[in-house]
Amino acid sequence: MKRKNAKLSLRWKLISFLCAFFLLNSTALLAQVQVQGKVTDQKGEELIGVNVTVKGTTIGTVTDISGKFSLSVPTTDAELNFSYVGYESVQIMMAGKTHFDIVMKEDTKALGEVVVTALGIKRSEKS
Repeated sequence: MKRKNAKLSLRWKLISFLCAFFLLNSTALLAQVQVQGKVTDQKGEELIGVNVTVKGTTIGTVTDISGKFSLSVPTTDAELNFSYVGYESVQIMMAGKTHFDIVMKEDTKALGEVVVTALGIKRSEKS
């Protein structure tokens, strides 16, 4: 009889441990913060397709057709990175804020020249 009670006690300990483990992990997942905002250029025009990422994670999104974004972030102390081709990258510390209006500046560095080549195309002597 003692052996049966010992097995039941071990099962209850295991079940209790698993319940506590999943409960603690589920509260960590629920603790995420919803961040949203809008990205524009210096003229006030919405920027479509701006990359918005959380530094040090794989969490990210892109802005929609109206320049708006929405993102679930694990903590309010995260750093958001905004990057877009032709514009300077912007890094913002959240510091407890959940709404951001970002203005991106055009990158003044321009390419000097772009050379386009076609591979695999043979030139005939007449052309």
